[in-house]
Amino acid sequence: VTIPTNEIFAQSRKSVLIALLVCILGLIVTTFVINYLAKAITKPLGDVTTSIKQLANGDINEKEKLSIQTGDEMEEIAGSLNVLVDGLSRTAKFAQEIGNGNLNANHQLLGEKDVLGISLEEMRSSLIKANEQEEERKKEEEKNRWANQGYANFAELLRFNNDNIKELTFSIVSNLVKY
Repeated sequence: VTIPTNEIFAQSRKSVLIALLVCILGLIVTTFVINYLAKAITKPLGDVTTSIKQLANGDINEKEKLSIQTGDEMEEIAGSLNVLVDGLSRTAKFAQEIGNGNLNANHQLLGEKDVLGISLEEMRSSLIKANEQEEERKKEEEKNRWANQGYANFAELLRFNNDNIKELTFSIVSNLVKY
């Protein structure tokens, strides 16, 4: 019994062709899956990197919070970064209030080790103390000015009325009562 070789190889060619098509289709699907996963990983990472670079340059923009819902560590990092932006924004507003002279502004520390917040609160305390000292100095200066003005007035009275004792005593008592 002879079987033509074309028939024998036709079945194997068909199997090879199907295997080749399955491999190519598998490669195409794998390429799309890998591309999708790469974008799913790199996009959140790029967003976090961009936000960190903005913070490093001092750009605290609480309106551009990260919204990453990946359910993994990237979501936790984005959440922590959003908390940091909120805290720095509050600290910046507190610093602006102090700069504008509002020493009664409220401030909530980011934590026990919030070095910047603690330093700003210490600066506010120092400014309050300096203002109080300035007010005391102004009061003392006003008292001294009042006393010096009185001395000058009485010295002038003594100079002009020194020849008539009755007029001198009347002027001194009168100006003393008024002053």
